[in-house]
Amino acid sequence: MKNSLLILIVLLISGISFTQSYENLVPLKDVSQKVYFSKGAENRADKIVENFAEADTFFQNKFKVKADYTLLILNPMDWKTYAHPNAIYGIPHFLPDGRLVIAAENNDFWRRNMPPLEPLLKDISDQIGKIYTDETQRCLFALQNFLGGYARRFVHPNFHTQNF
Repeated sequence: MKNSLLILIVLLISGISFTQSYENLVPLKDVSQKVYFSKGAENRADKIVENFAEADTFFQNKFKVKADYTLLILNPMDWKTYAHPNAIYGIPHFLPDGRLVIAAENNDFWRRNMPPLEPLLKDISDQIGKIYTDETQRCLFALQNFLGGYARRFVHPNFHTQNF
């Protein structure tokens, strides 16, 4: 009996210690998934969730699965708290506890890694320009364009949420 009680206490403590708290983030309401965002990033969160809803529908129709994840849309300060400790700000990633982490802002990583568009062939330049530039056509990673309405762009990160 003592062993059973001890095991129960250890399990309860373990469950409590591994539970992630998002008290510094704002929960997005009226969505089917768990979504939290950094203060000031509500518009970005709304746009990203719109596109994720499309990806969720794709998964449900194609694979007959419902993804279970907690989507975090983070500014650089919150990234330090909730993202993987070695993740560079701006690189979307999935963590084993179910967190899918996305940057709320354009960032230096993509600005540094984007080639100049001018020397590229026109069709390649146009494709890169659609995805990796902002509305002023500055060559930087524009998350808004990358997340622009195609579920297949979310297949890879969402696929990690499933155990097949």
